[in-house]
Amino acid sequence: VAHREEILHQAKRSFAQVLSDKTFGIYDGKVKEGQADVVFASIFTLSMKKHLEIFAKDVFDLIVIDEFHHAAAK
Repeated sequence: VAHREEILHQAKRSFAQVLSDKTFGIYDGKVKEGQADVVFASIFTLSMKKHLEIFAKDVFDLIVIDEFHHAAAK
């Protein structure tokens, strides 16, 4: 999960070099490839309820959040 498209595409290219047996998708304002093995999502798109609810709560084994220090929480 990242805040810029450029970061999503860069991560997708990097992961594809290492995990050649997986499928990869982008999930952002323009593209919705949520059925891939590995999904690189925009925080802005994924934070919308209608997009977040598309994914089952247990669908991901690992979630990596870029620049998490920007997250707001109590």
